[in-house]
Amino acid sequence: VRAEVPVALCVERSLDTVVGILGILKAGGAYVPMDPSYPVERLTYMLRDCAAPVLVTTEAIADTLPSGGEQLVLLDSDSALLARQPVTAPDARVFADGLAYIIYTSGSTGRPKGTLLQHRGLCNTALTAAREHGFHAASRVLQYAAFGFDASIAEIFGTLMAGATLVLAPRERLMPGAPLRALLRDESITAVTLTPSVLAQMT
Repeated sequence: VRAEVPVALCVERSLDTVVGILGILKAGGAYVPMDPSYPVERLTYMLRDCAAPVLVTTEAIADTLPSGGEQLVLLDSDSALLARQPVTAPDARVFADGLAYIIYTSGSTGRPKGTLLQHRGLCNTALTAAREHGFHAASRVLQYAAFGFDASIAEIFGTLMAGATLVLAPRERLMPGAPLRALLRDESITAVTLTPSVLAQMT
């Protein structure tokens, strides 16, 4: 992986997702978020379309995807191998106008389309989100948006750049209504971004 090489990231919502994103970017690559809940046909199309030579995932998810020759990095079964890798920063040259990530559209009007985003835009979005939302070191921000949507950029990077706490939760605890209300209370969430339809179910 080097500058602007797309790397597909297909893992369940967890710490591995954030670590995977940061690792790909630190290596100079461009991450391509792929939600494992998507139909296999959609995931396969995204993999082929972005031509990612590397897929970061887990063994169970990899077994559901047809092999396209990608190099697999399995965060669970390869954990011992990964633990032996150097802890020094890779020698990666990254520029503001370089590719940082590829977000795919929903495909509601046809085939999903990959949108190419630069490091400059990622940084500007994160800095603006942190400033406008007033994130600070004591903030506890819920990561609510799906990783395949650009709203997750403001949540993840805005929170981390402010030195705040990013709270991750499994899908079932994010369901609107009682589960989400309990999560907000139990985790002492100070900031969350919700769509109007979800917010309407929270009153």
